[in-house]
Amino acid sequence: MRIPIAVWALCIALGFQATFSSPPKAPNSAANKPNTEAQPQTSQGACRVRDRLSSEEFTSLMHTVQDAWSEGNARAAADCFTENAVYSSPPSRGHQGRESLYEHFGGAKGPAMPMKIEWHHLVFDPAQQLGMGEFSYQYHLQTKGVVAIKFSNGLISNWREYDVPSDLPWSKFVGANDF
Repeated sequence: MRIPIAVWALCIALGFQATFSSPPKAPNSAANKPNTEAQPQTSQGACRVRDRLSSEEFTSLMHTVQDAWSEGNARAAADCFTENAVYSSPPSRGHQGRESLYEHFGGAKGPAMPMKIEWHHLVFDPAQQLGMGEFSYQYHLQTKGVVAIKFSNGLISNWREYDVPSDLPWSKFVGANDF
C-alpha cells in the first residue's frame, strides 16, 4: 500500500516537529465557546476565527468536522473552512469556497445518505499551521486515506485528500504496519 509511504513522505516534506494525536474529543469548555461576532459557528466552538491553532484546537476542529459529517450537518462542517477554502482529492479539481463546500456536504437537505469519517491518526505542526490525518470514510463506498490540511486564522484554508477504496477494517487494511 502506498498510503503509509505517502504519510511518511508528507510528514518529512512538511518538516514536522509535530504533535501526534488521536485523543478523545475535547470537552466543551468555556475556552471552546464560540465568539458570536460575524464568524463561522458550530455547537462545539472549535471552528472560529483566531490567530493560530494549538495542537489541541486542531484535534478539536477535526473532531468537529467528523461529528458534523456524521450528523449530516453541512453548515457545521462548512463553517470549519475559510470563505475561499480549496477542497480537493487529486486529480479532481474539487471545490472552492465555503458555500460551495456547504452544498457539497449536503446543503440544507443534508447528504443523500449517511456519511462517516473516523480519524486514526492526526498530526499537527503549530508553527506551520499544517495538519494531516489518516482516516476511514464511508459514503457511497468505503475508503481509507490521508489528508493534508492548511489552516488560516484558525480555519481550514486547504484540504487535499488521497484515498483508495477498501472494505477492509482499518486493522486489516494496515496489516502489520498498525501503530
